[in-house]
Amino acid sequence: DLEDKELLKDDFLFLVYLKIKGLSGQLVAGDYLIRRDITPLQLIDTFTSGRIASVKITIPEGWTNERIADYLEEKRITTKEDFLSATRKNYDYPFLAQKPAEKDLEGFLFPDTYQLSYKATADEIVEKMLENFQKKVDAPLSKEISASGLSYYDLLKLASVVEREVAKPEDRKVVAGIFLSRLDEGMPLESCATIQYILKVNKTQFTYEETRTPSPYNTYLNPGLPDGPIGNPGLESIKAVIYPTRTEFRYFLSADGTTYFSKTFPEHEEKKLKYL
Repeated sequence: DLEDKELLKDDFLFLVYLKIKGLSGQLVAGDYLIRRDITPLQLIDTFTSGRIASVKITIPEGWTNERIADYLEEKRITTKEDFLSATRKNYDYPFLAQKPAEKDLEGFLFPDTYQLSYKATADEIVEKMLENFQKKVDAPLSKEISASGLSYYDLLKLASVVEREVAKPEDRKVVAGIFLSRLDEGMPLESCATIQYILKVNKTQFTYEETRTPSPYNTYLNPGLPDGPIGNPGLESIKAVIYPTRTEFRYFLSADGTTYFSKTFPEHEEKKLKYL
């Protein structure tokens, strides 16, 4: 094949060299990108070292499945349609057991940097992300998740909200504690992050009318957690829900990278006027 593509002048000498050097059985299968001016020795070095053609991608914490799909399409790795279709398929991982069958993998696609095969399919990318979730979340934290008082799926719902509400690890733990206390006391979560998810906009303040948008993900209108995760949370947000900081605070707001906490609604309103 290399000779047909004019990358080798003599395939017989190539095979003889491999045999003499004991390299015949050490060629690594895969997809390779080969320069036209490559030498036979460089070819052998490339194939025996397994430097297959690959591409690096970085998925930030909190991205939704749709945002990941857009990114992969922008990178020309796979189409948006194929990736979203792959997230709706069934995969054999124990941590997916509590996920409703009609829901996609929102919440389970672990944010990280990945090295992908040059010809990776959408299914292979999803598998890689689920394997990483198993390694980074499920394997070390499954017992803690079981002991948290939340189901696996509910924990990821809350972690996805915390992820999009605040950035600092120490603030995440306090915010997770606030949301858990609100759930315990029957208070609505009233998370702007869930309105962001519904309206698909990147802003932090919403009108009263926007907070009335009908949706099972609207935590202003509906008690309890949203209908599913609103993104794919990172490890720190998941840990924040497992190990929350419980306080007397029931309200918070974020402004210019700082999170301000309040115990009462009037106090919260004062801080909104002051900082927002």
